[in-house]
Amino acid sequence: MPKSTCTGGRTSAFGLINKPTYELTKQLRNVFSDIRHHRCLADNSATRVYPVKRLRNNLISAMHVDVATQPVAAVVRHKEPNTLRRGKHAKQTIVWNPIWDVAPKGAFYKSRKVCSLITDIVMNGSKANIAHLVGRLAINIWRMSKRHFNGLVKSIRARIAQSVESDKIRKSPEALKRIEALIKNPYPQQVRGKRFSRNRICQHKAEFAALRLSTQVESVRESLKCTKCTVPAWLTNGLLHKAVWPD
Repeated sequence: MPKSTCTGGRTSAFGLINKPTYELTKQLRNVFSDIRHHRCLADNSATRVYPVKRLRNNLISAMHVDVATQPVAAVVRHKEPNTLRRGKHAKQTIVWNPIWDVAPKGAFYKSRKVCSLITDIVMNGSKANIAHLVGRLAINIWRMSKRHFNGLVKSIRARIAQSVESDKIRKSPEALKRIEALIKNPYPQQVRGKRFSRNRICQHKAEFAALRLSTQVESVRESLKCTKCTVPAWLTNGLLHKAVWPD
């Protein structure tokens, strides 16, 4: 089992939480209270920005699943090219994060799923009664089987869906139309025209973009072999020293 000096409240990177259950529950309820507060402020103001990133980080820290946000690799850019690739000097080198080499079986799959779930909770779960389910997930995430993990995730998503549907019923049609008008892009396609982005998907190896969304570490690493593709946003400088390295 990998160990680290910054395991985020756990006995090891993929270990058990080393604090009482009531403290974990208190932290989660505080985060959910903060989510409800900011959601209420955002719903009552058309110009207020909903702090999704900060709320996600708060929930991740409260669940002590910081290791789930660890990247598969980090890009090291060379000021002076020092390696040869196909007879040319390479401007950057991709270094694999060793935490996923020693992680338990299925840990990367759970990491991808729980990060997606946390985003859904922050975006739509402000009125769902899921604090106790999220607490169960935080405690048992790394030791529960894949079948039980998927079942618990489905239960949380089902409660979020129920809360969203009931919230739509309570709101008047006028309020829903007002919300739709606020989020709708006022510029038609003819006015916007075509946009050029340097971060476009590499067309000669478009399947690598799909591989990067895989729940298998090997598939994600395979996608990084395309040297012509733009590096994903989560592969940036500085991730190496932030990663949780095993002893």
